[in-house]
Amino acid sequence: MPKPKTYFIFTFGCQMNKSDSERVAGDYEARGYVAAKTVDQADEIVINTCSIRKSAEDRARSLVNNLAKKFKQMADKPKIILTGCMIHHGEEKLLQMMPFVDEILPIAEVGFNSAAVRRDKRHAWIPISSGCNSFCTYCIVPLSRGREISRPQKDILDEVKDLVKRGYSEITLVGQNVNSYGLEKVGIGLRKLLMRQNLTLPSNVSQYKRIKGKPPFVQLLEKICQYKQIAKLRFMSSNPWDFSDALIDCIARHPPGIRLIHLAAERKNKVGFRLWHCRLF
Repeated sequence: MPKPKTYFIFTFGCQMNKSDSERVAGDYEARGYVAAKTVDQADEIVINTCSIRKSAEDRARSLVNNLAKKFKQMADKPKIILTGCMIHHGEEKLLQMMPFVDEILPIAEVGFNSAAVRRDKRHAWIPISSGCNSFCTYCIVPLSRGREISRPQKDILDEVKDLVKRGYSEITLVGQNVNSYGLEKVGIGLRKLLMRQNLTLPSNVSQYKRIKGKPPFVQLLEKICQYKQIAKLRFMSSNPWDFSDALIDCIARHPPGIRLIHLAAERKNKVGFRLWHCRLF
């Protein structure tokens, strides 16, 4: 019987990237690969990159160069695959920056629904969306991750149900802006208009606060909270601009599960926030 091929994954950046790497691993194992214990044993090496700061990109470039030197004398070199947020630079530029890369893999090709390979048997990351429509001037996420795409609620709940059956008691829902889950098709033009008028608008104006009824993210949380086996339920990241009263009420009603709020906030400065196209409450 032939020896199965092996893979090794390096992950840079946020929890979303960690979740993506779990699904990249799942895609490999669905094709018969096994995880290598060390990078020296791998047939394919995946580098899941981050672009939030230049230093993160520099670390990825340094890793590629070090791997190229490491395997330079080998006749049968491992394949180096680049994925993650640096892909926004485009294949031509990336290969100029890192000529030793063999393949560019857009993370969207892996998608939400590849079965994740999780090493942690108690806590699980679950992606509920990808991308962002906020376009804060200091943030590269809308360019590196693209526009918001929400995962179908049924797929999320099916994954939660499966995890609970397997004994998981802690779940973290991840997305670039989980508060806007399910609302990416609502009012992108309105959001841009509000941002252009950012200086004169009242601080509590948000396209999502205008939605009647419970926002889709609140509906999702309430259904997940029905599983009493889940001792801790977290979500990240949250844009304060889209943090609704309905979400606050939901958190208040489910204190045993939702104990932590991951909230992105900066030191408030009116001029700075106007220039950033960013708002707090």
